Amino acid sequence: MVRTFNCGIGMIAVVSAGQADAVASRLEAAGEAVFRIGRIENGPRDARSTARIVPGPQPIMRDPRRVGVLISGRGSNLRALVEQAKGYEIALVASNKPQAPGLDWAREQGLSTWTWDSKGVEKEEFDRTLSAALDDHRIGTVALAGFMRILSPWFIDQWRDASSTFTRRCCRNIEDWTPMRVPSKRAIE
Repeated sequence: MVRTFNCGIGMIAVVSAGQADAVASRLEAAGEAVFRIGRIENGPRDARSTARIVPGPQPIMRDPRRVGVLISGRGSNLRALVEQAKGYEIALVASNKPQAPGLDWAREQGLSTWTWDSKGVEKEEFDRTLSAALDDHRIGTVALAGFMRILSPWFIDQWRDASSTFTRRCCRNIEDWTPMRVPSKRAIE
């Protein structure tokens, strides 16, 4: 199996380094998630090998059952999500308000928390930092539970519901979240 260089990762495209960006852009425009998993280099000159694969950055595996909950206040919606958790786990509670009472409650429950006061911070800068924290906790689904900050288009694009071999990311506004329903658009208005 290793000799085929598939190893269960789906389609592999081998292109010249000069064409890599253009090919990646076209695949992404078609809705595909693109990960550079390595490069090919000349290997030792023997009868069995003339090239070797040098691994690149590894993609982050995200489990859609690992939920990151974004709050700004008391956390009443967070409490309901925790109490009703069946088939998913609350892996991170994040807030743009360091004094949000919901964070204290989350900590009392033993949940991981992250916060950064968003006052005076550029929207996309905050969202990129928040997204990195979600990635660090391998979050697959984001629930907006009374999160009182408008998310940037960058964040929505990063967390839009998408299926691929490596990621399943999803962003839902729980006030409009019912099973089998399209994510709320009000989260980005």
